[in-house]
Amino acid sequence: MQIPHACNNGTSFVLASARCPAAIEPIISNYGLTCSIIAFSGGLILDENRSVLYEKASQQRTRLIPDLTGL
Repeated sequence: MQIPHACNNGTSFVLASARCPAAIEPIISNYGLTCSIIAFSGGLILDENRSVLYEKASQQRTRLIPDLTGL
């Protein structure tokens, strides 16, 4: 596979998916990549160190989280 070779030679690579980061990480680990991630169809962007560069929660995702403040 040419991607790890290209990354080791200075080419930037970003892995984009509709999946969550936890589902993307095994792919990155399997190929020994160091790269940024675009997850949740662009709703979350992480740099190579997994720092959040951009995050936007969807309405659907927000509704699925119960309000526990009154407990």
